[in-house]
Amino acid sequence: MDSRLSRTRSYWNNYQSSDACREGMSWWDSPVIMEHCQRLVTGDPKTDIYQFLRREFISRPLERGLSICSGSGEFERGLIDSGICRSIDAYEIAEERVKEGVRKAREGKYAINFHLEDVNRAVFRENHYDVFFSWSALHHIENLEGVCENVGKALKEGGLVVVQEYIGPDQFQWTERQVSIANRVLRVLPERLRRTPRTGEVLTRVERPTIEEMNSTDPSEAIRSREIIPVLERCFDIKTIRFFGGPLYNILFNRIIGNFDHDSDGDVAVIKLILLLEEILVEEKILDNDYAVIIARRR
Repeated sequence: MDSRLSRTRSYWNNYQSSDACREGMSWWDSPVIMEHCQRLVTGDPKTDIYQFLRREFISRPLERGLSICSGSGEFERGLIDSGICRSIDAYEIAEERVKEGVRKAREGKYAINFHLEDVNRAVFRENHYDVFFSWSALHHIENLEGVCENVGKALKEGGLVVVQEYIGPDQFQWTERQVSIANRVLRVLPERLRRTPRTGEVLTRVERPTIEEMNSTDPSEAIRSREIIPVLERCFDIKTIRFFGGPLYNILFNRIIGNFDHDSDGDVAVIKLILLLEEILVEEKILDNDYAVIIARRR
């Protein structure tokens, strides 16, 4: 097996037990940040992506969905629970995640068919699917053009494309300005909010990972993230792009969000002020969006 592919598979096979997956370690564990993102995407902090799709694009359940890098199928189960899709073919590279997904699908009687396969090389059934989903998946795909071409062939005429992605700098090589602003914000936070949960160490600065560090853990991570929107624009008919920030919250909160008490008005206010700062910096074109929801159709 290719060594890069092997490292990616190993990383995701062990993801559930990794520090990265521990509760409160990632920005998306914060309901405050999630509501901020939902407001930017859907216009309402209480409206999630499923409700948004039903409101704007999918008035009745679609029969067949195709999903890539599906992990254990949490997003896909949500699609079925929300009445967006009746059945889904889900492609995933990590066998342990597939095993978990198959077990949960059987327990809940979900019509999710898992395929253990490298999406970069997969060939999907042609003219078969009503909708394609990429939930934080395409930024792991090196063969963007090939996968999008295969998706185009797999979709029926007018088929829907639903993409939620990290679109920031490739392999998390954040800009000097981005890192500098994040560190200036970090320095004004009290020590209790800057302690890393596992070690208690006080975080004094955030730094971009080296390419070597990225390749040693998951070489697929953000491998061509900056090219996702341009490739989608060439392959599909874009209906809307909803950006939802990320140049600060993505790199600032991931190791410390567990310190914030979401029942404390003070702690919540700090999170909201940082999110407001980020939103202003993006509006003034000082920083770029790092995340987007893209909705398109097959031409």
